[in-house]
Order: sequence, then C-alpha cells, then structure tokens
Amino acid sequence: MSVFPESGMRSRRRAPIMVDDPCSSEPGTMEDMHAASPRVRLPAGDRRAQLVDAAASLIAAHGFKAFTISALSRSCGISRQGILYHFGSAEEILIAVLHRRDDENRTSLLGTIPPPVSRSELGLFMRALVARNMQIPEVIRLYSVLSAEALDPDHPAYDYFRERRHESTALIRNLMLWESDSEAATLALEIIMVMDGMQLAWLRDPSIDLLATWDAYGAARFGYEVPEGRPRSAGER
Repeated sequence: MSVFPESGMRSRRRAPIMVDDPCSSEPGTMEDMHAASPRVRLPAGDRRAQLVDAAASLIAAHGFKAFTISALSRSCGISRQGILYHFGSAEEILIAVLHRRDDENRTSLLGTIPPPVSRSELGLFMRALVARNMQIPEVIRLYSVLSAEALDPDHPAYDYFRERRHESTALIRNLMLWESDSEAATLALEIIMVMDGMQLAWLRDPSIDLLATWDAYGAARFGYEVPEGRPRSAGER
C-alpha cells in the first residue's frame, strides 16, 4: 500500500508557499508550480535530475505524504507517462530523492573531515550531520517511513536501505583508524542506531531538542567540547 495517496494534495487548501521551482528559472508559489508549463526536451540524465529536484521541492513544501506523480506532473508540465518512462513508480522517485541527500551529505560534510580523525572529531562530524538533518525534517520523515516499510524484502526500497546501512557503517568505520577493525565496526553501528533512534523520537515530538540530545550522548561518548550556539531547526524559523 502506498504511503502517498493520490488524494493527499487535495485534502485541504493551504496558503501559498514560496519555493524555488527546479522546472523554472523563476521562483513562485506551489500553485505556480502546479500549472503546466511548456515542456523543454532534455537529455535523459538531465530530465531525471530535474524530476528529482522537483520532487524534493514538493516534499519540502508539503510533506512526502502529499507527494504524487500527478503533483510532479503538474509541477514540471510533464505527463505521467513521461515521468514513468524515467522512473517506474513513485517509490523509485522517492528513493532517488534519498540518494541525492546521501550524495549531498558526502560532498558537503566529508570534504571537511579527511580521515583519519580523532575520537572528538568523529563526534563533531556526526554532530554536523545531525544539525544538517534538522533543516530537512520532511526528508528525514520520508527516510524513516520508507525504512520501516522496506523491512519487507519485496519492497522496492529494500535493497537501497540494506546497502545504505552497509555503506554508512563502512564510511564511519573508515574514519576511525584509532580503533581496531572489530571495535570500529561496533562503534559505527552504535552511532547509526543511536542517531536513527534520536531522529525517530524527534519526529514524533518536535519539541525535543535533537542537537542537545545528540550532544548529551556525543560529548560523553567522544569527548568533544560542545560548541557555543546551535542552529535552529526548520520549524523554528
């Protein structure tokens, strides 16, 4: 059963939300994005990237449960058949959104912390990732719900989440050259499990200060000094 019914976006009219439309060179409201626009022929790779960008904008503005192929079609002025030519289902598009988030995290964060790192540097690296995730609650919600649904081996995201867990564990483990292989693998898995659990609690109760919660764990576990100040989550703006 899909987590994003086709009727989701029509359940209640919302005030216009200003967004950057990846299918247009000008910013506008969600209503503007839903109006069909002339289609520009693009190479397949560029079209797929455009659709992923537009899907990410829709999710950020309305939440992933409101995401539908029909909404994406209206946003980009591309027929449903055209979208399904590039992606076999709405689930495949959502997985592509998550892949893009992973790529952005690697580019923006890993470039600032070349291995090997100290124990405190690792804690601060993970802290930066927590702070980044606070800015994209709907993408984290999408990740959390799809992750639970993908426990079913027949789910289209099953392989993505299984491979992502292995890749994430290996990435963190490879930063810890000060640990033995077995100890590093255990600690890497611990970090992922702790972070996932904290994020689930935060999604259920947004009043939880996610960064302070991580600091209570991270400062004790990794021995870093908590930086002054803290970034605001998306809901605090």
